[in-house]
Amino acid sequence: MPASQVVEKILRSLRDDFESIVCAIKESKDLSVLSVEELVGSLEAYEQRRWKKHELCDQALQAQLDLNETRNTQS
Repeated sequence: MPASQVVEKILRSLRDDFESIVCAIKESKDLSVLSVEELVGSLEAYEQRRWKKHELCDQALQAQLDLNETRNTQS
């Protein structure tokens, strides 16, 4: 099976939360020459950015909760 068909199948099989990156890849890259390794690298980079953003949000929420707890114990 040609790599271009494998790339297309991978892009079609991704969950809905990957829709934005799938659209970006389809618009910005030539799928007929995109290797599976390049696709996987793009998807991994996207997922790492999502996790980093998620971790930052969790840290901000935890800091806010800690601040609220400190205020409540001082009252």
